Amino acid sequence: RALNTMKNMRATVNRLMRSNLELQQRLHCESKQKAVYLEKLWKLQKSLEHGNKQRRDGDEESGVAEARQKERHMNQVYPQYVPISGERYTEVETDFLTFLTACNGHFPFQFLNEVNEQQQLACLTLLAKEFVTYRNRTHTVTLLFSYLHTMRSMKDIGEACKFIQSCICSTLQCDRASYWIVDDRRNIAWTMIPTGSAPAPGSAAVMKDVVISLKQGLVGEAVRSMRPLNIEDAYKNPNFNRKVDDETGFRTKSILCVPIMKRGRVLAVLQCMNKNAADSTLFTELDTFLLYVVGYAMADVVQQCRTAEVHERLVTRKNSLISCAAELFNACHTVDRLTETMTFHLKELFKVKSCALFIRHGETALMCMADETERELLFTEFQKEDTGESMVWRCVGLNSSVTVQAVDRERVNWNPDMDLGGEDQSAWIHCWPVRHTRRMTAVLQFVCPPRREVDFGDDGVFAEKNPAHVSIMDRFAAFIGHMIERIDPEEEGVKLPGTRVSRLSEKLSNKASFFGIATPRESGSPKKGS
Repeated sequence: RALNTMKNMRATVNRLMRSNLELQQRLHCESKQKAVYLEKLWKLQKSLEHGNKQRRDGDEESGVAEARQKERHMNQVYPQYVPISGERYTEVETDFLTFLTACNGHFPFQFLNEVNEQQQLACLTLLAKEFVTYRNRTHTVTLLFSYLHTMRSMKDIGEACKFIQSCICSTLQCDRASYWIVDDRRNIAWTMIPTGSAPAPGSAAVMKDVVISLKQGLVGEAVRSMRPLNIEDAYKNPNFNRKVDDETGFRTKSILCVPIMKRGRVLAVLQCMNKNAADSTLFTELDTFLLYVVGYAMADVVQQCRTAEVHERLVTRKNSLISCAAELFNACHTVDRLTETMTFHLKELFKVKSCALFIRHGETALMCMADETERELLFTEFQKEDTGESMVWRCVGLNSSVTVQAVDRERVNWNPDMDLGGEDQSAWIHCWPVRHTRRMTAVLQFVCPPRREVDFGDDGVFAEKNPAHVSIMDRFAAFIGHMIERIDPEEEGVKLPGTRVSRLSEKLSNKASFFGIATPRESGSPKKGS
């Protein structure tokens, strides 16, 4: 035990000796650095005294030359201090801060003893203002970086926009702030703001899109010029749009717009309105710098939110597709069950409002549709010679998908007696071919709600130009095509045009118990779902 105690004491003594040696080396280095500072300050002070003496003696030419030499000497010895408190100061005051910076604040009285009392008071006043300004800047930057650290983990674009607006207002001391995401392909910029309606307990605030054109306004001007705009009075700027102020009663005064660029393209514009600091109503260069910091950090968050939204939708759709396949192959042995399962999973996949399956052969098609209003299934047979042209027959003729917005449905031979989507003019109508062994056996028609006005991530609505959506829909249609063949196999009907569908219709009419459903409605115009 005594031996262990001695070893521990020896280790402690060695550690203390090493620490002492390090402290001695550091003290020696500080002493040498202090001596260098003193020598530089002595030379600088002599230069200042000599220049002042020349000016007092009336030798203006020599005094000016000496002052220039003094300035060059100061810049060589130590850079001239530039005050950040925003006011204009005398040469003596700035020389005092340059002196303090050069000596690391060790010898303030060596300078103050060489000036009069009034100059001493002015120097100390400037020092106090600079201290407060630095302290405020440090607090602002610290607060801003804490906000940025919180923002890094966000994956919802609405939450990120709301958070960035709040943090900019508190950091830059302004009334309002917006982060405008630029869509140069559509020549628009958009952001998200709270709707004002009270959210459900425990849920986030409801956000809505706000879209503006880049052809006018200060945001558009910042995008076109690719430089910051700092405007003291917005009403005096011809590019400012007063429409929002007139509608809301808000008075816009000062505005700061900062474009965020990457590889020569503007990604976003940060806009702040009405600086309400105690000392100034105009935005400063520091505000511009802080907006650049926030903007570039937010650009990464926006991309993160976009990727997360797409990935989340993709995972949800894959899981729904797997669940759909399992339910179809295990439980869907009747047409009514197939129709109900198809309708349920289409709503999960792409927020479908209504859908119908047209089982066809030749010039005949049998529509299978779930009517949620009356909670029953509708089965209607259509003959092409009776109905004429329609989107369904157009899809059959082209052997490919057909998509149109309801407002333009007439250009694709939309038929109100056969096709869906006659209620909402902004809805999208899709006809998707259902194939089995490369042969079109049916057409799946579905109606989707209006798409989001902005192009960001995945809003959940089917888009025919999205490769991921097309791949999901192709797989879903393949499942439906396989189940149609299982329910009504080819070999059960005579292989003549229209026979297969007529045979299925006959089964539905005369042998309803075979499918486990009630007797279908008589043929005629179907009652569409909402």
